[in-house]
Amino acid sequence: MAVRNLTSAHASAAPRTRRPANIWQQIWRMRLIYLFLLPAFVLFVIFEYWPTFLVFREAFYDWDGFRINNFIGLANFQEILHDPTFRQSLKNILIILVFYLTIPFAMPIIIAETVFNLASERAQKFWRVFLLIPAIIPFLVILLLWQYLYNPVPGEGFLNNVLQHFGQQPKLWLASPNTSLWSYMLIEFPWASGTYMLIYLAGLQNIPQDVVDASRLDGASTWTRIFRIDMPLIMGQIKLIAILTVIQTLQRYVGIYILTNGEGGPANSTMVPGVYLFQKAFNAHRLGYACAVGLVMFLFILALTLINQFLIKSESDAQEQGIV
Repeated sequence: MAVRNLTSAHASAAPRTRRPANIWQQIWRMRLIYLFLLPAFVLFVIFEYWPTFLVFREAFYDWDGFRINNFIGLANFQEILHDPTFRQSLKNILIILVFYLTIPFAMPIIIAETVFNLASERAQKFWRVFLLIPAIIPFLVILLLWQYLYNPVPGEGFLNNVLQHFGQQPKLWLASPNTSLWSYMLIEFPWASGTYMLIYLAGLQNIPQDVVDASRLDGASTWTRIFRIDMPLIMGQIKLIAILTVIQTLQRYVGIYILTNGEGGPANSTMVPGVYLFQKAFNAHRLGYACAVGLVMFLFILALTLINQFLIKSESDAQEQGIV
């Protein structure tokens, strides 16, 4: 009888469920990990988020970087709307962006496909290393090299010497409004970015081999496989490179600043928002206006990034939305 009562007592007792730990209890359990992360988090806030917050705040002030710091509301943004130099810089950077989203964007894909389709594994390793070597060369060295190539002084500039050798007149590559912007866009010729090539190549190498073998058994040509299999399956990498290209292009200013001595000339033909922001901040001492320019460019980059997110669909995005 006693055993029966004990069994029934255990059966009638409801199982006790453990209450889920709240966020503070979870943090306390992993306190050692968070303690190691704390220095990096503090430095990140100080050197990343705090300056960004100051840019957002000072965009609404008349600030010279020292004493003058008067709240002027939207006056800086109203001035930007009627600023012909800023409009010209925005036009120039959009031309550069459209250009970099065409040939320079496609070249790493073409090179990655070429390396991927090499029969020899040793040849693949060689070309991966060979194409990555330019990526370790400082960009300043590349700029100085192109500055020598574009030198308009007779007998010194390499490109003008070539033109004169064939009986052509020398050109003012960076000193003419008609050729300066296009000359700048050619400084990374042939636009074979080793870093982007490796990203695309990694995506191609992750394609299941049975998919490639099945396409060959079905009689698909190389071009058919590239456009029907490879490109859709590396759409995630294409999406990443598109976002990086938009962000890096709209933030460009170092190359133009060095090649034009910080002027963005001639006649603002190579002026971009980055150079204009630098001029306003450190030459004209209008840091409030420069912050407003930076805020406008931040919103512009954010808008283009979001548009890119919606326009380019990767395989995983399509599966999540039920498209595939």
